[in-house]
Amino acid sequence: MAQEFVNGKIQPGKVVVFIKPTCPYCRRAQEILSQLPIKQGLLEFVDITATNHTNEIQDYLQQLTGARTVPRVFIGKDCIGGCSDLVSMQQSGELLTRLKQIGALQAKKVDGPSWFSSGCTLWFSEDCDKFWPRIPSLTLNCSLWHTFLTVLHVSACLYL
Repeated sequence: MAQEFVNGKIQPGKVVVFIKPTCPYCRRAQEILSQLPIKQGLLEFVDITATNHTNEIQDYLQQLTGARTVPRVFIGKDCIGGCSDLVSMQQSGELLTRLKQIGALQAKKVDGPSWFSSGCTLWFSEDCDKFWPRIPSLTLNCSLWHTFLTVLHVSACLYL
């Protein structure tokens, strides 16, 4: 029962966290992951206390991952560990890289600056912290794009 339950939750392209709602480390992991732009339906928190098989599930998690403590965080089919591992990955930038690799991150649409009168819409990618116009043939690195916008802004101000 526990093996089928756990294996049924873990899927490629999905982030799954096995938790107990009263656990402070589980709440911290939930807080960290909930703040990220993960595509809808690709982040699941599984409350193992909601079943009658909590101990069996934890025993299987130990067999599967080497630890029975919660939270147990899976990115795709890989267990990255618990809360401290998640925090370390977040601080090093590896978390966003792994989420990008499995296709779990969504791009955020933001409007360009108000002085940018061409009506251009920019797309912000959380995983690489870069802005770029949504033109397939044009890719600008972050510093070049910011330089372009600054020059455009100064030019626009000179003609006002």
